[in-house]
Amino acid sequence: MRTAPADRAGGAGTRPAGAGTAPMLLAVAVLVGAVLVGLWRLRRGADLVDEAFSVLVPWRWALGDRPFVDEQNLSQAAGLLAYPFVRLFALVTGGQVDGLVLYGRHLHLCLGILAGVAVLVLARRTLPPALALLVATPVPAVVLFETPQLAPGTLAALLLAAGAALGGVTVLGGPRRYCFGAGLAFGLAGVAYPTLVLVAPFVGVLLAASVGDRGVGMLLWGAAPRPQSTDASTGRRAWRAVSAWTLGGALVVLPLLALVLGLAGLDNLRRAWDYTLSVARELDQLGGAAKAVEVSSSFVGLLVGEWYIVVAAVVSLVVFRARPDVGRWLLLLTPPALWLTATTNGLHAAGAVIVYALAAPYLYLFVPAGRREDGARLLVWIWAPALLLGAMTAYTSADGLERAAVGLFPGLVASGLLLAWGLEPLRLRA
Repeated sequence: MRTAPADRAGGAGTRPAGAGTAPMLLAVAVLVGAVLVGLWRLRRGADLVDEAFSVLVPWRWALGDRPFVDEQNLSQAAGLLAYPFVRLFALVTGGQVDGLVLYGRHLHLCLGILAGVAVLVLARRTLPPALALLVATPVPAVVLFETPQLAPGTLAALLLAAGAALGGVTVLGGPRRYCFGAGLAFGLAGVAYPTLVLVAPFVGVLLAASVGDRGVGMLLWGAAPRPQSTDASTGRRAWRAVSAWTLGGALVVLPLLALVLGLAGLDNLRRAWDYTLSVARELDQLGGAAKAVEVSSSFVGLLVGEWYIVVAAVVSLVVFRARPDVGRWLLLLTPPALWLTATTNGLHAAGAVIVYALAAPYLYLFVPAGRREDGARLLVWIWAPALLLGAMTAYTSADGLERAAVGLFPGLVASGLLLAWGLEPLRLRA
């Protein structure tokens, strides 16, 4: 049952005070380093497939092409999000294309920073500024694929992370308006990566479960608590949160759908749908049960390939059970372990994101008792939907497991907070 903020040590209703100058200096140094690396990466590398297509489509629209008419392919849907900015670029440059790719990379960086701010808002509800900054920094710093780009996967990943963080504020007892913002972000992610819309009903159900007490009680104690009133159960609070989230998503998806129908017409959209499905079949994006088995096997293969990370995690947990403080110190090895994962598997950053996101339930085992309820709510609201979203993006992509990182990207938020909560007793004893 949800307890009052005053009854929970450092609970979601109280904003923690600062933790001293040294931690803050470290957090700022990490943040500045991440920003500098991000700026350096803007001018490095090239992606002649996803990135080229992601800027070319809205550029052609800015020059007069008609969406879903002159190019009949549903994969251009993400261009709807980039078009206003590309149109502005065309107006400023007089239709000159020089610098368009670099401009798109800067837009990606700006979106990453906005998503990081959303995570920071969530983290500051339970963490001091230094730890909150460290939790938020990976979101804008991680570049999932070859380059920072406005491709469907990268846009969807950042928008999902922002939506998960904003929704998390409401789940941890904050105002309902944050769920409305989460719905806007999820709606935009659905436009960028349309197959994510198929998972939306399940995400709504999990949002209701995370706000209420029955599902969280099952996770915490193995039995659902008996509600003391209609408002204490998964009822009124859940309904209000889900309604706000649904409204936000609908205000994005429905107007854009109406706009596309008006611009392209039903016949053109039908032809675009048929063409997209034919390409998907050729590229094995929709492979039925065989594709599902392939994706599942790939997940297992990734964990088996990184067996030493799994063994280290088990050892850390055994040590934690015997000597809690020593076990928490071992958690500090998480960042270098993720770096090792990124450098040794063929998926690079995407592989590290997948492993880190999947580790959230493991990190929950280190969370102190005063944070367990908050942790359980975030597992239900962020981690469980991320699993569904990751499975969908992997299943509907020709790249398979690598694209699971798109749907699992919000898992960075859950894992980051759980890791920070697990380390917090060390800070309090310092």
